[in-house]
Amino acid sequence: MAGNGDQQAPEAAGLAVATFAQRPDLLSKVFGPEIESAVPEFMRHDPVAALYYGTGQLDRYREFGLVAVDQAEPDRPIARAFSVPFTFRDRISGREELPRRRLGRGDPLGR
Repeated sequence: MAGNGDQQAPEAAGLAVATFAQRPDLLSKVFGPEIESAVPEFMRHDPVAALYYGTGQLDRYREFGLVAVDQAEPDRPIARAFSVPFTFRDRISGREELPRRRLGRGDPLGR
């Protein structure tokens, strides 16, 4: 799914899952009160989290975030998930470098 904005995500039990690259319209909604109420208060004030989730930061790596919606209400997110790209040093082609062209200048923080 990641890295391929045209590929359809799996559907199960009436849920549809997509990346934020596929559904950028839902990015701001996953930080709304309905979903944020499930996040512990202390996690909403983490200064390091602003590096990843601050205004505009997620725009740089939308293909690494997921959103789930009920198929009956496809514009209302019910879950979110985020991943962090990393590399392996196992000599398997395509796994030794981060996807620089998608992240900006070279690392997940865009430095």
